[in-house]
Amino acid sequence: MTHIGISNSKFRDDTDETFYLHHIDKHSGSLRVQVLGYGLSKTFQHHYSQANDSNKTILNKKTSGFLTAVTNSQKIVLAWAESGHGIGRHGDSLQAGKHVLGNKTWATRAIEMAKMIDIDLLSPFDKPNLPRGSFQAAHVEVKLATHAIMVLFQMMGQYDVSNKRMLSRESLAALRHIKWKSADGADSVRFEVHVSRKNCNRCGAFLDRLQKLTGVGFDIKWGTRVVPIQYHQQQLLAAAQLGRGDGSTGSPQDPTATLQTVEKDGVIHYIPPGKRTERVSAPVSLSLHHLSNVDKPLPATPVTEAPDLSSAQGSEEEEEQTRDILPFPMRSPRPYSMHVS
Repeated sequence: MTHIGISNSKFRDDTDETFYLHHIDKHSGSLRVQVLGYGLSKTFQHHYSQANDSNKTILNKKTSGFLTAVTNSQKIVLAWAESGHGIGRHGDSLQAGKHVLGNKTWATRAIEMAKMIDIDLLSPFDKPNLPRGSFQAAHVEVKLATHAIMVLFQMMGQYDVSNKRMLSRESLAALRHIKWKSADGADSVRFEVHVSRKNCNRCGAFLDRLQKLTGVGFDIKWGTRVVPIQYHQQQLLAAAQLGRGDGSTGSPQDPTATLQTVEKDGVIHYIPPGKRTERVSAPVSLSLHHLSNVDKPLPATPVTEAPDLSSAQGSEEEEEQTRDILPFPMRSPRPYSMHVS
């Protein structure tokens, strides 16, 4: 088990956000989670067969979390969990063990726990061939809270997996009358459920109902799931050239370019910039013959003397003589009609 000192909390504010850095290796089927700020990390291993090989593509949608028992002096990490129920013909691809909860086992127990505390886990995303509430029971919060109650039964000596009658509403209510005493003098039991995204309303109601019935305190601490930045190959080349001081080779880069981000389902994804396509235009070949055909207007001629109007009068007389020679008039008074005598 991992111990977290409470004394370190004086350097953190309750409003500080916790980040869960997810490293995904699709080839090996592993998901490594680093809880920034707490110094915790856990690797979830998966076993894929031909039936569930497609589950590798949903590792980037997984929610992670862990359960801690809180005393006056420290927090003890009891278990880790990953979203998923593992129920059905595809089976549970998550490898349980080393404080990692199996999805199929604990999702089934969460469904039974919900029946004891009168919480309906029915969801429109439930499949008809799966037990009622399987989709909601796949959430990390309900599996970790169910595990916390089972830990208390184990401390009481009443933990028996084969005896399903052990879990009843009466046995849950009996936890309220037990006096708990920790090594550092704490006289109450309190658990913290840490998850990599904000909990849904149904999971919040599940923990609240469980707390009222058993008298065991539950707090949900949710953070933000992030993924490593995938730098574009062009940016890496520009950074390498900048480090060598080589500015003569390569295409010019924009040093002030910023990475765009998008948030989806509580996850911040970094979008690499699109690849720039450089267009190289062929040089235009110009010939002397081509230049000779260009019309170049001449500059305006300045007026240095008054114009001679005698030439204009001569042209009018020539026009009247031309009209007398022509056998038909220059302009018909009725161009679109015929004259009938």
